[in-house]
Formats: sequence, structure tokens, C-alpha cells
Amino acid sequence: MTPRGKRFIDGVTTIAIWDRDYSNGELVESELAFFAQTTKGAVWLFVEYPEEYENGKLAGAPSTFISGIDKARAGIAMQAEPHRNTPAYVQAYAPGEDKEFLDLVTIKKLSSAELASVYARALAIDRRGYSVSKDVYATTPRAVVSTP
Repeated sequence: MTPRGKRFIDGVTTIAIWDRDYSNGELVESELAFFAQTTKGAVWLFVEYPEEYENGKLAGAPSTFISGIDKARAGIAMQAEPHRNTPAYVQAYAPGEDKEFLDLVTIKKLSSAELASVYARALAIDRRGYSVSKDVYATTPRAVVSTP
């Protein structure tokens, strides 16, 4: 999702990122995550809404967390100047959550048409979050659509 999808979370304006995880070529998670960047460059994670899939079908989003709800707190997703051998740090404080690690395998620059498609799909996931995660995700305002 481009910076046009924004949410005001825990007193901070955040932007949405759409992330998909695959295992053996099969989608296992489609996630909206909301981030904010400090003036010094650190990126903070405020929301994770991970839709989990089993056998190609949506199974739910039990690991949803939103900073400021149920004792969840934002954490640093990326330090301002990341480098090899950076000591470990907490990416977020979410009740009951296991630790996550990133394994980046591909970077792809998208065309304008591809970005528009991703944007539309991410907004659809945002809308669906209100029915799938009624106890957490649905307690926040919807994403705000703004122009680039």
C-alpha cells in the first residue's frame, strides 16, 4: 500500500504496508502493517493485522495487535542506520505474540498500474479487517485515503 493509506494510531499518523508470506509457493499470511518514521529515520511498527491462510482459505487473524489496545505498544521495526551485527531489539510489544524475523528474498519495483492494484487490494483487506478482527482491528478508525 502506498502512503495514501494512513491511520491515526496511538496519537501518531502511520502509513500502511502490505506484506505477503509464502511457504512452498502457497500464501500463508497476508498482512497490513502500519508504520511511522521519526525525524531521525527510525521506523516504528504500530499495527499488525495478519490474515492467516490454510489450504488457500482465510482462517482468521488471531495475531492482530494495535498499539494502545490491550497493552500493546509500538516498537522499532528498523533503526535509523541499520547495519550488520546490530544488537537485537524489540519490534513491538504485543500480548501473547511470538517473536518475528524478516527473511527478505525479493525486492521488486512496481509500475503505476501494479501500485494501483496493490493499493486497491490493501484497502479491501483493511475493510475485511473490520469483520474478521472485531475485537481489535475494528476498534480503530478506517484507513484514510489521501492523494500522493
